[in-house]
Amino acid sequence: MKDQINFLKLAGIIISAVILVILIDFSLTAAVKTLNLGLL
Repeated sequence: MKDQINFLKLAGIIISAVILVILIDFSLTAAVKTLNLGLL
């Protein structure tokens, strides 16, 4: 049972990290597009 709880915690951390990376990537892409539009 304890191993299962640790696994769920680890899975939660991994999922959170993936979501963070996607959000950061999305934000950077949007920022780059905005900058490119500003330069044009």
